[in-house]
Amino acid sequence: MTDPEAGPREAPPEAPEDSRTPTPGPSPESPSQSQSQSPPSQRPADHGGWIALSLGLAGLPLTFLFWPIGLVLGVAFDAAAILVGIRALRRARGQRGTAPGARGGLVLGSVGLALGVVLGSFTAVFWSEFSTYQQCLQGAITIEARDQCDTQLRESVAERLGVPAERLRPAMRVAHDIT
Repeated sequence: MTDPEAGPREAPPEAPEDSRTPTPGPSPESPSQSQSQSPPSQRPADHGGWIALSLGLAGLPLTFLFWPIGLVLGVAFDAAAILVGIRALRRARGQRGTAPGARGGLVLGSVGLALGVVLGSFTAVFWSEFSTYQQCLQGAITIEARDQCDTQLRESVAERLGVPAERLRPAMRVAHDIT
């Protein structure tokens, strides 16, 4: 126990260089050892995650734009985003590092792929109805002719689905009172 009235204490003699307690932080003697003990956020990143994110960002809008070629390209980009993202995460885990963007690429790729499959299935099932609708619209000059195309599409889709045509919404919302 220390005596508060004893006065200032003398400093203990310096310990030899080898017996000192290690200071926190990387040791200059062993850079490879300090690198393996550093937190994952400070390790070199796997750049495959950014590629996965880019593919997912490109694939999602392509799924809906430039139909039907964009649908095929979008699904391909989204599938590639998933594969590259998984590969980047596995490589980063093996190296105990990070793969920024990989999880985002996986999410975007998965959402785009799911929507692309639904849209592609819908397109495949109703291809003839939409093809007829597009041909009808190309020849429609008046609003009444467009309304007739819309009615024709609703009736053909309703017949295919086995529901009354009144339950389906119009494909186009055309204002009847254009002045």
